[in-house]
Amino acid sequence: MKKNQYSVFSPLHYAVSINSMKMAKLLILHGADVNITDSSACTPLHLAAQNNYKEMASFLIKSGADINAKDKNGQSPLHYGVPNKYRVLTKFLISNGADVNSRDNLGRSVFHIAAENKSVAMIKHFKSLGGDINSQDNQGQTPLHYAIKNMRTM
Repeated sequence: MKKNQYSVFSPLHYAVSINSMKMAKLLILHGADVNITDSSACTPLHLAAQNNYKEMASFLIKSGADINAKDKNGQSPLHYGVPNKYRVLTKFLISNGADVNSRDNLGRSVFHIAAENKSVAMIKHFKSLGGDINSQDNQGQTPLHYAIKNMRTM
């Protein structure tokens, strides 16, 4: 295990997970690494994105968080906001430099994840922000393949 890697959460991960801005500011003021990872290689920004904590995400980014950091599955904070359909948060992340065409370890872009989660609105949203709707995952499948596959369960 790397020196900066916690098995569960670092104190900063915990502060972010409960959306305690006061605690997060105090920890960073006293030297907490804003890009510290847990055992899944998630950073505090991943947690902020997963929980739709836009103000916390903004603070972490201003404090130097890597907006395109990848977890052990190759997913960035942007990937974390997509399944929950956090359009405001994902737009914010993209406007601050998140790569809309970023791929995870399976080659999936945020388009694939949006299609997998049956979110036509998110797909339109990413397309309007310059994402590649025709991107292929490691199996050669496009977001359209994912959408068709998931239509059976809609």
